[in-house]
Amino acid sequence: AESLYVQLINSGFKHSGVLSNLGVIYTNLGKEDQAIECYRKGLLLSPQSAVIHANLGNLLRRQGKLEEALTSTQNALEIDPDNAITNMNLGRIYEDIGNYLKALAAIKKSIELNNMNDGAFIIQASIYRKQNAFDEALSAIKESLKINPKNPKALAILSSIYLGQKSLKKAKNVTEAALKFDPDNPLLHKNLGLVLYQNKDFDGALSATKKSIQLDSNNSQTHINLAKIYFSLFDVENAYKSLKEAIKIDINNVVAHILSGQILIDCQQFDRAMPILEKALKLENLEANHKNSIKLLLTRVYLMQGDYEKAMTTLNEVFGHGQDAVCHSVLGNIQNSMGDLSEAKQSYLKAKELAPNSISAIHGLSQNLESASEAKGLLESLGEINPNNLPPRAQINFYFTKSACEHKLKDFQNSALSLVKANDLKLNLAGSSVDEKILLIQRCLAKNWGQPSQLIQNSPEGHQKVFVTGMPRSGSTLMETILSMNPNTIDLGESSAMMQIAKWILQQPWGYQVNNLEDLYVTYAFKTEPRQLKANTILLDKALGNYSLSGLISAHMPSAKMIHCRRNPLDNILSMYRADLNASLNTSFIPGMAEIVIEQEKAMRLNKDKFPEKIYTYNYDVLVNHPERELKALIAWLGWEWNEQYLYPQESTRNIRTASIVQARQPISPKSVGGWKNYAAMLEPARTMLIDSHLFDDYDLMVS
Repeated sequence: AESLYVQLINSGFKHSGVLSNLGVIYTNLGKEDQAIECYRKGLLLSPQSAVIHANLGNLLRRQGKLEEALTSTQNALEIDPDNAITNMNLGRIYEDIGNYLKALAAIKKSIELNNMNDGAFIIQASIYRKQNAFDEALSAIKESLKINPKNPKALAILSSIYLGQKSLKKAKNVTEAALKFDPDNPLLHKNLGLVLYQNKDFDGALSATKKSIQLDSNNSQTHINLAKIYFSLFDVENAYKSLKEAIKIDINNVVAHILSGQILIDCQQFDRAMPILEKALKLENLEANHKNSIKLLLTRVYLMQGDYEKAMTTLNEVFGHGQDAVCHSVLGNIQNSMGDLSEAKQSYLKAKELAPNSISAIHGLSQNLESASEAKGLLESLGEINPNNLPPRAQINFYFTKSACEHKLKDFQNSALSLVKANDLKLNLAGSSVDEKILLIQRCLAKNWGQPSQLIQNSPEGHQKVFVTGMPRSGSTLMETILSMNPNTIDLGESSAMMQIAKWILQQPWGYQVNNLEDLYVTYAFKTEPRQLKANTILLDKALGNYSLSGLISAHMPSAKMIHCRRNPLDNILSMYRADLNASLNTSFIPGMAEIVIEQEKAMRLNKDKFPEKIYTYNYDVLVNHPERELKALIAWLGWEWNEQYLYPQESTRNIRTASIVQARQPISPKSVGGWKNYAAMLEPARTMLIDSHLFDDYDLMVS
């Protein structure tokens, strides 16, 4: 037929009917551009042909050219206003545009003209479903099924409606029945995946959703569904890949952007999350609820980056827009980090009042338990929640919260079980950084940083620079808080400046002679906020990973002071294990923690042997028992004037950006010393490794 019509046209025979018929043939053959050309030529011959206008409009809609499609379809209806199919197609176009009111009006007219067209009822049901008007959608789809009871498309819409109504059993039954009629329908497999996902059958959901994508790989929502399933299975890598595929298909899919940011934040990859969320905030036609969700996620990023002012400003933009329970929890986190513990507690309580089962609120309250009754109350709240129904990060928080409450009640056996569960989940989600950390330590120790000249060795390079280093939770935050009470200090917190410099040097294939390290360090430290330092300004840097760079610092900044924080390594490991630290700071695997503790001790011993006068060993266990004696010795070593205020770090008003915030707001106390013995069984693998290393023979590692 195609060749016959082409021959007629090539012979000079011009007739709109011939061109229209050839357009239909091309459309059926998938040659859409040739079909459009035929329809346009036909309209030049017969501009009043309603059929050609309608066919052209339908084809333009399929190509996504909605404005042109709308014009062609309206032209057809001006000529033939009572054509039921054309009115139905007009409804489709308005549905695609998002004008559901006009879409429903067009479909209603189509049904009035022909109430036996099941396709019109299907479109009507689809529009109602998109508006969450599930009762109206159900009524419309039932009318369609009266006409054609086995229409797979209608059954797929029906299963979607049941999903929207949370009628999972009905949705599953309808979907499975429909698949018998149409086993290769991607929407049906997609819906089956959603049903199984809602029923926590993640393996079945994974299989069904993959089948849907196999049949139709260009549906961005199906890729989002797949990402959610992977994330529920703690498969972060594949979840993130699925979301990238969804964004590739639809660059403006805001849900894919939001979930990408959410996953990265839950994996504590805040720097990677920020650009994705900032990009999402600039997407076109952003709905208010999506905008608020993005801002809440950005607030968490700003908080973890220590930008409390920006976090608070962004959070205030979300308050009063339907997510106040979450907002109060996030506000509590900000207040906690700023040292406003009592205000934080009130914010968490308000969040819990608005959402009694809010894990974020309950978790926040567990971080500063003041009494056994508070712990019991939170455990009762946790008893109302099934952790298996929570998303991955909330599951982790659930078990950390449970452990904190059990610890407060001195139920150490159950606390240990909850801790192991929390950390195992976290390890599945974020992975371990042990190998990466040990490799970096070894590379830094093996690196020849270059021998400083005699001039540098005798220079004041590094003067007024104090580096606090060691393992997380080794008493470093207490030390930082004490030293920051000197009014001349600028507290850089956990600055990445020195590590950035070292990584840059390590990347240079030709080697690099270190010169003017101090100038380079100051430039990196203040690159986002350049400032002129006064002569008496003391820079205080608590980037704990600098222990691997102690050789570089001591050699090229000879006047700098480095304080190595040590405590009983089993207390240290327990504290890290309980703290839910940033994934980049530790591993959630006890033997891995012991391995890093051992490697950092080796690194510090090596550099203490090289630079004994430049590195001070601060023993947390001794200091908390004899604070005045130990602090006077340290302050004298630093060359500072003694002040009694150093004995009262709890009076500091500085912002604290670490997991040690609650402890840093307490008076100096030895109460945590030896606490590891309550968890001896859990810590036994680490204890064996530490004893075998013979690096901690000065500590009590024996189980009494």
